[in-house]
Amino acid sequence: MTGHGLAARGLAALTVFVWLCLHALPVFAQSEAAPSASAQTEERLALKRNETLVQVLMRAGATSGEAHEIAASLRPLVDLRDLAIGQEFVITRPTDAETEGSRLSRVSFRPSPDRDAVVERLGAGAWAANIIPRRLERETVRVSGTITHSLARAADQSGLPAELLVEMVRQFSYDVDFQRDIQPGDRFDVVFERLRDPDGEVVRAGPLVAASLTLSGQAQRIFRFTPRGGEPEYFGPGGAAVRKALLKTPIDGARLTSRFGMRNHPILGFSRMHAGVDFGAPTGTPVQAAGDGVVERVSHEPRGYGNLVRIRHSGEFATLYAHLSRFGPGIRPGQRVRQGQVIGFVGSTGLSTGPHLHYEVHRAGRPVNPTALRMPTGRSLTGPDLRSFQAHVAEQNQRWEAMPMAVDPRVARRPDDEAR
Repeated sequence: MTGHGLAARGLAALTVFVWLCLHALPVFAQSEAAPSASAQTEERLALKRNETLVQVLMRAGATSGEAHEIAASLRPLVDLRDLAIGQEFVITRPTDAETEGSRLSRVSFRPSPDRDAVVERLGAGAWAANIIPRRLERETVRVSGTITHSLARAADQSGLPAELLVEMVRQFSYDVDFQRDIQPGDRFDVVFERLRDPDGEVVRAGPLVAASLTLSGQAQRIFRFTPRGGEPEYFGPGGAAVRKALLKTPIDGARLTSRFGMRNHPILGFSRMHAGVDFGAPTGTPVQAAGDGVVERVSHEPRGYGNLVRIRHSGEFATLYAHLSRFGPGIRPGQRVRQGQVIGFVGSTGLSTGPHLHYEVHRAGRPVNPTALRMPTGRSLTGPDLRSFQAHVAEQNQRWEAMPMAVDPRVARRPDDEAR
């Protein structure tokens, strides 16, 4: 090859190299300097009082259209009406200038401890919503306490969650008057379940598995059990349902101010039969239906009972509630009510010296002493259900005695934390 040919080839190679420098290298430099297209920013916002999800999203910078599209994608999966005040939402948006402040790319939140809700943008006007389950760990806990000042204080000191104290009181209240039967030195012992999330935090307490209440040295135990084809209930050791036809008292936190029987009437000034019992309580204290039944009478007697409600229960029982300040929502003759439903509020209407509830129980048309009445029982287990329950009680008692006391079950600690 001649020198002229070599020179020509060298010139061609140099031309290619220069072209690459001018066209290719700037591309590499530009790609290194450009921000990542996947860069995201996150913001956490909490639901305010009287605020909707759409309003939260618009507060985060979403357009009205975006906010409604996101809400629409979630509605088949989550009841957005049940969102609680303080519910936290994680809002994700791209960081590039074209979309910042106006377009969201992802929204996530936790509607319940066992699931997360996630909505992601697929394209213009298109969103995909999904529910991601969270695995919760179930464990059984035992707490106990001795009452010195009050049951509420002892329960709090033991670590019994407030909602389970309420449930324990509700179940024992068919046989125990918690305003008058509880004394210093009485004890409680409770076994219940709780759930932890993957981070080890307690997210839910309950239900009660078993509970014991020792009053004046006499222990009463109840056990949670589900009969075949039925719903979970609480039963005594013999298989009789804890739930009675009538509550021991139809009002919480009240004091007994007048008993059943002959008394000197405080207004009329002469002795006559007091056909019920009186509970002193502040005006407006809720009054509950003592049992399931149908409202027979709702009336006002200015020279006697004042505002009153009478309920007919199954069998031969009826109850009467008098001197109410007002009636409960929807309470009218013929209305069916459930045990524990609010049927009125404490007042001082009619012949009354102050706010209180006058409460009567009628059996076969005659008034009886509510505090001395042996309340009719609910169902009793028989046959295979009873045998299954007896085996359940034996197993629970064995586990109960062997189970160590929790120091404070509200503290989020795993059972093996002590070994670490």
